[in-house]
Amino acid sequence: MAKTGSISNATLNPNTGSIDGAKTPRPAMGISPATIAELRRNPRFFEARQSAGLQIVSDHTGSRLLNSVVNDRGRFMIVMFAQYLHHAVLPGESEAGLTVGRLRRLCAETGIASPGRATAMLNLMRFAGYVRVASGNGDRRRRVLVPAERLLALQRRRWSRHLTALSLVMPEGSEGLRFFCEPWFESGLVRNMVGEFIRGFRFADFVPELAPYFERNGALITLLQLAMIADRDVSDAAPLTISRLASQFGIARTQVRNILDDAENGGLIERTGIAGAPIVALPRLADAIDRFLATSFFYTAHSVRLAIDERDQIKTAEPTFPSVEYHGPKPRMPLAGDVVG
Repeated sequence: MAKTGSISNATLNPNTGSIDGAKTPRPAMGISPATIAELRRNPRFFEARQSAGLQIVSDHTGSRLLNSVVNDRGRFMIVMFAQYLHHAVLPGESEAGLTVGRLRRLCAETGIASPGRATAMLNLMRFAGYVRVASGNGDRRRRVLVPAERLLALQRRRWSRHLTALSLVMPEGSEGLRFFCEPWFESGLVRNMVGEFIRGFRFADFVPELAPYFERNGALITLLQLAMIADRDVSDAAPLTISRLASQFGIARTQVRNILDDAENGGLIERTGIAGAPIVALPRLADAIDRFLATSFFYTAHSVRLAIDERDQIKTAEPTFPSVEYHGPKPRMPLAGDVVG
């Protein structure tokens, strides 16, 4: 049972960016086995899933420092939380702003990371230049951080590529790209993506066979890489091995070996047992990755729709003034010699 005033009891206020205590009806996300299957039948789904999957692999390549602190899901969500808390007011609070305490609270209540890992991740983000101390913060008891341009540029690059992939199969991708550089759209997208997560959206509910890999460092991206390579013509490329995967994602070879052992036992991959032999992605892994990426498309499209709808509602609520018909002389452009003033 959710606590009174807890984050799980809350809903977003689009006008303020804060979370209100009472839940209000929201449009359904529309994710089900039937809608996922229908999306996968789209003639351009394969192209979209390859584009999105390779983007995720690229984003996580070489993240040795971050991989050592937090799992794949946690790393993704904590970056989102940092942007979200910059704007949002949580239940029982009166101010927005990214602070260590607020991030620890949000991570703990959503189960994304322990308070200690949340603190370590935020310290790493500050060290790497993704967040910085807010200027003009007069309250020394409350150190407020703000997303740095490096973080904003990273997220914009991710969203741009993901919206481009989404546009191949859903109209919300094109709509998102249309408003992509608008501040109201960026903040609305973050608020609604995090808001749905707070309300209980989890990828594992739709792809349960991948659930164990969301919680392990480098696990999901390892499986994504295997699935992406399996679907490409890379006959002249070096085979994926434990050493190569460990180097690519900055994780220990023992960790990669454990991930592959579990994936093999789960019927996701196949190995010959010969050192240096390629790792083969089985149809069960391809099916799971397809459903994972289809779910991500629905999640993003839903958040895009909500962000645009909120903007439209705010514009509709703005006061309007009756037009007045003008019957005076027709205005003309000033000519040389006119006296202005």
